[in-house]
Amino acid sequence: MGCEVVLDIVNYEKIPPEPDKKLRDQRGEVAYQQALREHDNAKRINETRKAFFLAVRWFLIKQTHLVEIKADFAGNPANEQEGLKLDDAIAGLTDSERARFLAVAGLLLADSQLDPLNGKQPEMLDEAAGDETKEAKVAAPFKNALTRALAEYNTYPDLFDRVHGELRERSKAGADSKFYARQLAAIGRRLVAEKVRPGDSQFGVRFSRALSESLSGATEGRQSSIDIDLPDLEAGTEADIIGDNVTALSAIYFAAMLEELKLFAVMDKVVEQFMNGALPIKRSSAGDPLYRYHRDAQTRINEFERRGLYARSFGVAQGSVDEAMPNREFNDLWFRFLSAVSLYGRELKSTERRMVSKEQVFKSARDLAVNLSLHGYGMAHFAAVELQSLIKSIKDTLSFPDVLAAYGVRDVWQLVERVSNMYLGGAVNGVRQRTMAQSGAKVVQWLADSSPMLIGPIRDLLIDDTLISHVERWLSVTGTPDQAVEKYSEPVSLQSQRTIPDFALPSGAASDALRDAMSRVNLPITPQN
Repeated sequence: MGCEVVLDIVNYEKIPPEPDKKLRDQRGEVAYQQALREHDNAKRINETRKAFFLAVRWFLIKQTHLVEIKADFAGNPANEQEGLKLDDAIAGLTDSERARFLAVAGLLLADSQLDPLNGKQPEMLDEAAGDETKEAKVAAPFKNALTRALAEYNTYPDLFDRVHGELRERSKAGADSKFYARQLAAIGRRLVAEKVRPGDSQFGVRFSRALSESLSGATEGRQSSIDIDLPDLEAGTEADIIGDNVTALSAIYFAAMLEELKLFAVMDKVVEQFMNGALPIKRSSAGDPLYRYHRDAQTRINEFERRGLYARSFGVAQGSVDEAMPNREFNDLWFRFLSAVSLYGRELKSTERRMVSKEQVFKSARDLAVNLSLHGYGMAHFAAVELQSLIKSIKDTLSFPDVLAAYGVRDVWQLVERVSNMYLGGAVNGVRQRTMAQSGAKVVQWLADSSPMLIGPIRDLLIDDTLISHVERWLSVTGTPDQAVEKYSEPVSLQSQRTIPDFALPSGAASDALRDAMSRVNLPITPQN
């Protein structure tokens, strides 16, 4: 049974296949762009690993007459695609030569010497400054690091060879069947510090203790061997934005704009007149949905419940609604996101300095998506499904020829306008409300589709022409001036940003909890009159 050697950053990763346009058609543009970035990033990582490998190999061949290593990572597409293993690359070396190579490489990695170019571009290397430019591309500081690593190995060659042998034997029995070159360096240095000799009768026990410390990260008193590895604060924050919550609110926003258009009120008035016999509609297909709408009134979401839902979702009460948790932040976040996208789109092809960057659009998009996700909990999805079905039913019912003929109009929107003018106190701008409903819902759906990109650190959002077009349509029909767009496009810092709903406390519980907390810190409590 063989044992795979992992040289930390040097091992080639398996590069994901470059995505084709079929992925774009199947999963959407956002998924396609993400797959493309993963493919390109893996290729860049492998280029860095290849440079490190070639530099170590060149130095050891030159300084120690190491046997020419057969694998050269010369860009073989098959190897790069499948992932070339270092163990395969050094298969022709003796055990001592393998130990020397892995020890030198591991010591470099332990000392954070990862870049053979030392931050330079290849064309910036200068032989007069001590850089190597002919047989390999290596900067002078990295050459010095190579020399120090080889000298450290040469001081204790038998010890490092013994550590290499022990690692190989013990790794064969493991499930992963591999070990890391950095472990060889860390364990070797630990045993050197303890003055352990290769022939020590208790070498196995001392090696086991050093290996255990290396695997567990127990490095008391040896801070120099601890790598800086800060935790990702965004890891595990998928709950910040729930894509399904945001999608549900797109349907509720669509309904809210049609509510202001009086679509639901018109349907109620038409059914009322139908039931009173005021409509010249005889026995026909139009009568069935009108009668069914009247019969199902008790089980259907009513106007009061709809308006409460609009207030809870978007802060749009549209009347006297007593809503305990209105979304007061939506309006500001909405305008800021639309303004940022609009200004970014206008400057997209401009060569002048941009007022809005993609990072600012990301920030405003994330703020809005978090807000919508928060207010999409609870009944939002279920209400959205019912509203979606209700809107389709109303539009189909009011489009029947008998109904249109009864009011002397040609389509459902002319019907809405006529009934509103005749019975509901006047019509609103139908073109504006329908555009706001259509474009606004598409913008919210874009946020839902982009939720995987909005979770975590800043990523490359796909701000396409479709999104920009819907944003511009919404701003145009609402008469938003350019001055307001420029003003709201500027980012703001939110003092608080909830991601889950607060628990509703019983009446008086909040004040009791506050009094209890204040009493614990001995703060004075002002009695209430």
